[in-house]
Amino acid sequence: MRNRFAAYGLLLVFLVAILFGTGRKLYGQTDTEFWFVVPEVTINHQFPGGQPASFRISTGLLPATVTISMPANVFDPITNPGGFSDITINLPANSFYIQDMTCFIMNPCSPLPVPTVPAPSDVDRLENKPLNASGINKFGILITSTNPITVYWEVSRQNNKDIWALKGRNALGTDFYTPFQTHGDNANYIADTPSAIDVVATEDNTVVTFQLPAGIQASYGKPMTNVAAGGTVVKTLNRGETFSLFPINKSRAKADRLRGTHVTSNKPIAITLKDDSFFHTSGGCFDVAGDQMVPTTIAGKEYAIIRTFLNNHDHIYILGTQDGTNVTVFNTAGGVVASTVVNAQQQLNYKIPTTETYYRIVADKPVYVWHIGGFGCEQGGAILPPIDICTGSTQVAFARTSTENFFVILMVRQGGENGFLFDGVVRNDLFDSTSFTDIPNSDWSVARFGPFDNDSTEILVGSHFIENTDDIFHIGIVNGGAGSGCFYGYFSDYNELDVQAVVAGTNSEVLKTCYGNPVQLYAYGGTDYVWTPDSTLSDPTSQLPWATPLVNTKYKVVVSGACNMTDSAFIDVLVSTPLSA
Repeated sequence: MRNRFAAYGLLLVFLVAILFGTGRKLYGQTDTEFWFVVPEVTINHQFPGGQPASFRISTGLLPATVTISMPANVFDPITNPGGFSDITINLPANSFYIQDMTCFIMNPCSPLPVPTVPAPSDVDRLENKPLNASGINKFGILITSTNPITVYWEVSRQNNKDIWALKGRNALGTDFYTPFQTHGDNANYIADTPSAIDVVATEDNTVVTFQLPAGIQASYGKPMTNVAAGGTVVKTLNRGETFSLFPINKSRAKADRLRGTHVTSNKPIAITLKDDSFFHTSGGCFDVAGDQMVPTTIAGKEYAIIRTFLNNHDHIYILGTQDGTNVTVFNTAGGVVASTVVNAQQQLNYKIPTTETYYRIVADKPVYVWHIGGFGCEQGGAILPPIDICTGSTQVAFARTSTENFFVILMVRQGGENGFLFDGVVRNDLFDSTSFTDIPNSDWSVARFGPFDNDSTEILVGSHFIENTDDIFHIGIVNGGAGSGCFYGYFSDYNELDVQAVVAGTNSEVLKTCYGNPVQLYAYGGTDYVWTPDSTLSDPTSQLPWATPLVNTKYKVVVSGACNMTDSAFIDVLVSTPLSA
C-alpha cells in the first residue's frame, strides 16, 4: 500500500462507517483526536518513581502522522521560551511507537529507568499538580492524528505502574461522576497528592463545577484551599488549561477519597482519575491505579467484570448517577450475589472471589463500574465498558509493552466466538473459542486468555491487531506480576455504534481530486461491506477498495455484521477536468 502512495501521489479518503446505534456518533479508543491531563505520580515510591513515563501509540490499517501538543502552553522563542514544542511522529501502518515524556517530569531524565545518583527531582512541566493558589495549570495535552490510532499513557516504574487508556472523543462530556476505591489507604511516605480528579478544558471559558458528596471534603491549590463536606468548587478554564481536586489536606485515608463527586461543565472536558500507591487488603503491596473517565452519556446499565489474579478477590465499585437506581449483582452461575438501591453520588463495593470467573451487574439506570484487578497484591484499575447497548469494536490495535505475565480479556457478542483474527490470521491456539463462557440472560460471552509467552509463537512485545469477522467485542489487557506491578486497561470502544463519513484529516464528507488519480476508500465498524457504484472500484466488498472515478461520484457503503444491524454512509469524490494537450 505504501508503494502505491508513492507511485500515485495518493489522496486518501477515510470513510468512517459505524453501525447505527441511537443517534449518537461513535468515537472511541481508536480515534484521531485525544485530550488528556497527565496525573501526578509520586517520585518517592521506588525512588525515583513516576518514570519512565510515555505515550504508547499504535496505528491500524493506515499510516498516520501524529502530533502531540499543549494548546495552553505553546512554545514561542520570544513570548514563551519555556513553552511546549509540538512533537510530530510519522508512523507506518500496523506499527507501535513509544514517545517518552520523562524529561517533562523529572531531571535528570536519562538513561531510562532514571538512576538514583545524582538524585533526580520533579520538573513541573507536564504532571497536573498544585503549583499555585488557583490550582490551574496549562498542562493539557492534545494528540491529533491523520488516521485512527490507539493511545495510552504508561507509567512503567517497578512496583508502581499502570496505564491510562485514552478514549478519544468518548472521553469528552459535560457531566461526570468519579468512582474511587475505598479498600486501601495510600502509603504514608507520599507527600504528593495521593489521589485526585484532574480536569482539562477543550474550549475557552469553560466553567467546571465540582459538587462534593455529603461527608466528603476536598482541597486544591498551593497553598491549599479547603472545601467543606458536600461543598462546591467552581473554576473557569480556557482551552488546554487543567485543574486538580484532591482529598482534604492531601489525605491518604481511604475514607476521604472523592468518590461520588459530581463534575459538570458548560463545554466539553476530559477527566483523569488517579489513586497513587494504595495498599492491597492483604497488606504489603501498594500501587497506583487510574484511568481516563467517560461521561454519564456513556455510563451503562449492564457490565461484565472478568476476575483477574489478585490475592483473595478483585474489587468492584458501582457508582450511581441517578437516585433510586436498582442494582443487582450476579455470579458466574447466574445466582444473585446482592440486590440493592443506590442513589446519585453513592458507591457500592463488592468482591469477586477466586472461585468465580466473572460477575455481572445489571441496573435500571446508568451506573459506573470501577474495577481493581491485578496480580497477587499488585493492583491496577480500569473503568469498564457497558454491554447493555451495542458497544465495542470490530478491530483494535493494541501493544504488549512488558515481558511479564500477559493476559487478554475478551467479551464478544454470542455467535462471534469463532470470528477472531489475530494479526490477520486465525489463532485458535491463542484464542480458543471453546474457552468462552456465555453470560446467562445476556447477549455476551466472556473469556480470559493467557499467560502468553514473549515469543514469535505467542504474543511478542510490540504492536498487534485483533479483529472479529462476525460481530463486535471488547478487549482488556492485564500485564504484570505479583512482585512488580500491574498494567490494566480496556482498548475497545465504549460508546454506541452509528454511521458517519469523513475525509481523512479534514472531517469533510467531500474530497476533490485530480483526474485519473486513484483514491482509496476506508470503512470500519462492521464486518461486511458493500460499496456502490462498483464499476470504478477494485473490490466493492473490500474494507479498503481503490476507486478510480473519471467523473464526480457519490460512493455509498452499506455496513453490516455488528449487533445484527445495517446502515450506510456516503462520500463524494469530485474529479477535476482532465488537461488537454
